[in-house]
Amino acid sequence: AIKSGAADLIVSAGAASLETLKGDASLTLVPAAGAGGYLTMSMWTDTPPFDDVRVRQALKAVIDRQQVVDTVLLGNGVVGNDNPVAPTSPAAYLPDAKPRDVEKAKALLAEAGYPDGLTVELNTAEAGPGMILLAQVYQQMAAEAGITVNIVNNPADSYWDTIWMKKPFFISSWNGRGPSEGLAYTFTSDAEYNEAKWKDADFDALVLGSRTETDPDKRAQMLKDAQQRLSEEGGVIVPAFFLDVAVLRAACEGYTPHPSATVLNYETLTCSDR
Repeated sequence: AIKSGAADLIVSAGAASLETLKGDASLTLVPAAGAGGYLTMSMWTDTPPFDDVRVRQALKAVIDRQQVVDTVLLGNGVVGNDNPVAPTSPAAYLPDAKPRDVEKAKALLAEAGYPDGLTVELNTAEAGPGMILLAQVYQQMAAEAGITVNIVNNPADSYWDTIWMKKPFFISSWNGRGPSEGLAYTFTSDAEYNEAKWKDADFDALVLGSRTETDPDKRAQMLKDAQQRLSEEGGVIVPAFFLDVAVLRAACEGYTPHPSATVLNYETLTCSDR
C-alpha cells in the first residue's frame, strides 16, 4: 500500500518488511530513538519442569542473544537480558548481553534431575513479527544442550485467545515501557498479565518500593536489583528488543516513532502532495 501511494505511513514496520522497503527511493525510513518492544518466551514457574529454577536458568543459558538479533530481527534490534529493560538503557542492571553457556546449561539440567536432557513444548504462531522464527532458532540452540524443543505452531487468529497465557511455555511480545512500569506490568505477583506465574516477594518489594523512594540513586539501584532478580530467577526469557522503524512516503515528513509503539503523535505529520 505504501509503495503504491495508497498509504502515507507505516507506524512500525517489521524486520522482514524493512528489508524490502529500505532500498526504495520513494520511501523514507525513520527509526525510533531507542529500543522499544521486546520478544518473550514465558514458562509457568508453578508447573514442572519450569518450577525448578535450575531448569529455567538452563533454558536461558543456551541462548546466543546476538544471534537472535541478527537472524530473527535481521539486525534491527538489540539483545535482551530476560527483563523488560534493554541493556542499552542507562537504567539497565547489565550493559552487555549475558553470554551463552551450553556447558552450564547441561550442568544445571543434571543437577535438576535431567542428566540425559529435557523435552519441552513451545507454543508460537505468526501472531507477531518474528514469533515463529524465534521458536525455530531457539530450538536449534537448545538442542546443543540436550534440550528437545517441540514447536507447536498455532493459528494466528486465535493465538491470543486460546494459547497465550493458557499453555505452560509460549512466545509473546510486548511494547516497551519505562523500567518501573515495565517491571510491574507483567512480572509482579499480582500483575494481571503475569505470563510466567512467577511470585517473588523480594522482587515485589523492590518494584513497589521504588515507586515511593525519593532518593533517585536509591530508586535506580532498587530497579536494577529487581531486573537482576527477575533475570536470574524469573520465568521469562527476553532474548531481544526490536527497534521500531516508521516508513513514510518521500512526500511526507514530520513523524518520528516513539520507542514505545503505543505512543502515537501525528500532530506534525504532513504530506506535500495531499
